[in-house]
Amino acid sequence: MKRKILVIPNGCDSGMKGFTIVEFLVAALLSMIVLMAVGSSYFTSRRLNSAASERLSAQQDLRNAATLIVRDARMAGNFGCFNMAVNPSSAVVSDKTEKDPFFALKKGNSDKLIPVAESTDIKYPGFSQSGKALIFQYGIDDLDASAETVVVSSCSAIAKPGKKISTLGEAKNELKITDDKQNGNITRQKHEVNAYAVGSISGEEGLFRFQLKDNGQWGNPQLLVKKINKMDIRYIYVSDCPLREGDGKVEKFKYTDTFDISQAAVTPAEVEILLNSGKLAASADNEVYAYRINATIRGGNVCANRTL
Repeated sequence: MKRKILVIPNGCDSGMKGFTIVEFLVAALLSMIVLMAVGSSYFTSRRLNSAASERLSAQQDLRNAATLIVRDARMAGNFGCFNMAVNPSSAVVSDKTEKDPFFALKKGNSDKLIPVAESTDIKYPGFSQSGKALIFQYGIDDLDASAETVVVSSCSAIAKPGKKISTLGEAKNELKITDDKQNGNITRQKHEVNAYAVGSISGEEGLFRFQLKDNGQWGNPQLLVKKINKMDIRYIYVSDCPLREGDGKVEKFKYTDTFDISQAAVTPAEVEILLNSGKLAASADNEVYAYRINATIRGGNVCANRTL
């Protein structure tokens, strides 16, 4: 068998070609441009997703905080059939915490009981408060309420005896009730006191919620919303209620930043809270955000309690 040998003459093109250095550099430059564009889009997308996630998380926290505040405002002053907003301060038969500015049933020198209060310092160790705290109080059903938190009430009287109440007879004794006509209206409840304040503790800044513990002191603060740095509170008071239909009177609404602590003070009909959350992320398009909460206080609108 003979072998055929392919001979390529000198100067002839074999058809096999390679990249020149210039072509290689152009291809490398185009590849770098594409990679830079893809990388820039990726990191931009990550920043946008991070900002959006943080914004959604903050909004969810704000909604949860609004739910708690609205519920506490609606419950404020209710102890069974006893409503603080429509009863005089003389309805308090006894209160072992009457000198405590946070946990006393009666606060200040007002003629009426007011289930809402303000404080510039709730006196929790290590908590640096910014601005005013908003405090609500009411009763919740708890058959095993501690001596420090138990409250007994009828429709016209209330007492915080500072000791365990186990029987109806003990409750009636604290309320100074001697007959059996009000037996069905007497309740034994736990005194619920919740405070909302902006401040910082252990390096965390935001809106915190404080609750009365069974030992009669503030419990550990619950961080509701991070990065809240300011809380503005405005109150709405109602007055000049028509006594009867057609008497010419028109109820008036007063909007004020000042909480009324005068002797003639009444419970506000509504509390308006403006939370300032500051910047939510590092991106330049996130400016200051604010969240407004409107909470109605049951019994505060005295005009709604009239019968025409």
